[in-house]
Amino acid sequence: MTEENGAGGNGEAEPGGAAAVNDGTLRFLKWLTIILTGTMILGIGAILTIIALRVPSVIEGFSVPPLPETIRLPAGADPEAFVATPGWFGVVVKDDGGEAILIFDRKSGRLERRIAITRGQGAE
Repeated sequence: MTEENGAGGNGEAEPGGAAAVNDGTLRFLKWLTIILTGTMILGIGAILTIIALRVPSVIEGFSVPPLPETIRLPAGADPEAFVATPGWFGVVVKDDGGEAILIFDRKSGRLERRIAITRGQGAE
């Protein structure tokens, strides 16, 4: 009696087909996959834990002094833009003399410098 698939029941490879895989190899591959998956999960968990523990200290270390309650601009100056740094803040204003950048001390709020903005050729 012959079998329809062309291979005997002795575990030999079929002609032109895949070789039979024994149970030991399958068990090894199964456990290898489980261990590697577990290792990846623990690694990702460790990375997320490190990030979660480091972020608050980084945020606390980045403190900027508060701005003054009020900013006194020269008479007739209309503010157009604002920028702040840890040591100073600037206000772009438009007044009768044109446009200017006013630089103020961050702690005292005192006007430190006025920089006039002049438009050259090609500027709109």
